[in-house]
Amino acid sequence: ILHLKGYSYGTDNGPKMCFNGVKTYQLGWFKEYHQDFSSDSGFFIWEGNLMGFVHRDQITKGEKMILRFIDNNSNLHYFVHFNRADSFNTGTKEGRDLVLVASGYNRQGTRYLRSNLLAELSAGQQFMVPRFGGALLRIFVSSINLETNRARVNVNYQNCSDDASYRFRMHSNSLNRRRRKRRRRKRINNPSNLRQNCQWIAQVSRRITTYCSNSKIRESCRSTCQTC
Repeated sequence: ILHLKGYSYGTDNGPKMCFNGVKTYQLGWFKEYHQDFSSDSGFFIWEGNLMGFVHRDQITKGEKMILRFIDNNSNLHYFVHFNRADSFNTGTKEGRDLVLVASGYNRQGTRYLRSNLLAELSAGQQFMVPRFGGALLRIFVSSINLETNRARVNVNYQNCSDDASYRFRMHSNSLNRRRRKRRRRKRINNPSNLRQNCQWIAQVSRRITTYCSNSKIRESCRSTCQTC
């Protein structure tokens, strides 16, 4: 039987609570139900069930307990698990029956490892890491079912950078009258001056609304148009 592990309280035989996902992963517990993802892959999508540590006997093929996301740029790792408040985890104090996101640096074994709780997610909530390996990592909890002891989680990671080489030609009907006159005078000596890039769009929020309605621009300016 597992009881309190980690920080101690001034009571005997309680409260009953487990380590978080970082510490549990570090110690290698339930390792057959861990899954790793790396920012070096550039792209991954995962959707599946997370089972709490206390219901290992109910887990089925393909289900996981801990997801680890490895940011190879910073060496910071993110851990996601379902903190089911039941059985030997009934005394858990934070994030009861929620999906928890924590971070910690890479370390194995029993040496001290500091971890930080980043999010406590209920159904319909998400947590995003905007610079995970230089792109966007999105963790979304679609449902939590306390009867089946499962949390349904969707993970999406893809390169969200703009195409630095992309240029597009501005049409005169997108400019107001005064600016069209200025542009027309400049165009006499520089015919290509109406070509702009994603960075130019990102400088003004109004431009994002206007230009990101174009499918080609959305595809090329993924970060600016937030189409990841």
